[in-house]
Amino acid sequence: MPATRAEAAQVPNKDKFEKSISSKPFIFVVGEERKEFHIHKELIGQLSPVLNALVNGNMKEAREGRVEWLDLDVDTFVRFAKFAYSGNYTPAEPELIVPAVPDDAVALMSALEEQVGKALTSGNVEEEEEEEEEAESSDQDDDSSASSEGSDTGEPIEVSSDDQETSEYSSSSEASSTLDNGGNGHLSRRPIDVSIDEHGIMHSHTSLPYSLQNYMIEWEKCLHYRYINHPDLPPHKRRRFETDVGRIPPRPINKKYEAMRIFIQPMYHPTPRAALRTGVNVNPHESYRPVFLSHARLYILADKYGVNRLRRLALARLHRTLTHYVVHRDRISDLVALAQEIFDNTMEMDDARALIVNYFVCFIEDIQDSPELEEALRRGGDFPAMLVSKMAMRRM
Repeated sequence: MPATRAEAAQVPNKDKFEKSISSKPFIFVVGEERKEFHIHKELIGQLSPVLNALVNGNMKEAREGRVEWLDLDVDTFVRFAKFAYSGNYTPAEPELIVPAVPDDAVALMSALEEQVGKALTSGNVEEEEEEEEEAESSDQDDDSSASSEGSDTGEPIEVSSDDQETSEYSSSSEASSTLDNGGNGHLSRRPIDVSIDEHGIMHSHTSLPYSLQNYMIEWEKCLHYRYINHPDLPPHKRRRFETDVGRIPPRPINKKYEAMRIFIQPMYHPTPRAALRTGVNVNPHESYRPVFLSHARLYILADKYGVNRLRRLALARLHRTLTHYVVHRDRISDLVALAQEIFDNTMEMDDARALIVNYFVCFIEDIQDSPELEEALRRGGDFPAMLVSKMAMRRM
């Protein structure tokens, strides 16, 4: 039986991989700690012509079988090596940031703890005195208790201490449950506040947190509400479009929405298979800076050595992450750090630069008063210039 096309393709691929892993290891000395990694040089040489010249050419590094990449961090190199062997890589994980407690709050907590300690100490003394008084009175009541034993005094029944503790525990448990449920309240809150005047004009106001995808879905809901609930808007106040189903009001122009719609379009056709969506950041104290920088630094390395397949993959995964990323006011510094990493290590007209600027333009109104962004703009350079130019184009 003749071999199928897929089976025929597997033979040379298998031979190619076998040749790669049987090739001589090439030593990479990485990072300030000068950690050594031994990678099969044929796998490295297949990634790009630049790397092929590095490991198989006439340069000093090729003759010695050793190269030093001291300006590269170890984590980025490990992802690079994993891509060389598997065609994919694992990004960094988000980091949970514990909010800093102000000094005055620490002093206040210390004062409260001291007061509580004094109260507990005095309370123990009072309890001991009360116990002594109760012991004395109990001796006096023993004689009269025998005569009244078994009779109904009609006194109210007191709640036992066990019942009180159970009641307090239930109350605190309910409060804790409420707080836990409220921790994700920002996800259910709508990012758009819309009002419609008597002329049928929509006025919208946005506020963080929200993701691009979340905003676009909510805006579509607003449009649907306008068309369904305001079918009798005055026709002379605005133009209407003729359709097969009658005259309907035109779609309101939302340049913020249009900027997002342009951004979320896939960067490459087809999109790399490994450019999978990451989880949604539900916690405002969850920093995605390690995730962003892991994609960005791998992109920078791939761009430097002409590894186009890795370059496209890293950029596609960063794009996918930003599309679903929930922008929190407390985490704007993470996005600014990403922009600085890209603009400090790429050339003009780079695809990653365009990606970052197009992303910031989508929600610039809601972060324009951010101290981190203001500092980046005052610093100057290509990022502020490109951002201002793109903002001007969006307002036209």
